[in-house]
Amino acid sequence: MLAVNLINDGIPGNHTHSANQCADHLAHMGAEQEEDLIVVVDIPISLTEFLIRDGLNIRRILD
Repeated sequence: MLAVNLINDGIPGNHTHSANQCADHLAHMGAEQEEDLIVVVDIPISLTEFLIRDGLNIRRILD
């Protein structure tokens, strides 16, 4: 029943199985690139906030 509820209602942001913000941010960055492969050597500045939030298990409250 839990799986059915998650499918029907979606996964809340604070749920254990919600997508992590770092992965989401990197996926969005990748979608904007024209190159086939990007190797990230240093942490992008834009990722810092997401690393902190994910580490503290905090979701951003959207307006």
